[in-house]
Amino acid sequence: MWQLSLVIGLAFSPIAAAMAFLITYEEWSHHQLPRAEVLKRSCQMAGVTLLFFLLVSLAIGLWVSYLGGRA
Repeated sequence: MWQLSLVIGLAFSPIAAAMAFLITYEEWSHHQLPRAEVLKRSCQMAGVTLLFFLLVSLAIGLWVSYLGGRA
C-alpha cells in the first residue's frame, strides 16, 4: 500500500510545489524586492512543499500498511 501512496505523492507533489511557487512569487513580487530574491524565496517554498507532500504521503501509506497488517 505504501507504494501506491508514494506514486500518488510523486504525481501530486509537483503540482502542489508549482502552486506554492506561483503563490509565493505573486505575494513576494508586491514587496519591491529584486527579481532574483523573489525567485530564490519562491523556489525555496516550492522545495519545502514538494518535500512535505512526499513525506506526508509516504507516512500515510506506511501507516495504512501497518494498520492493514494488524487486522
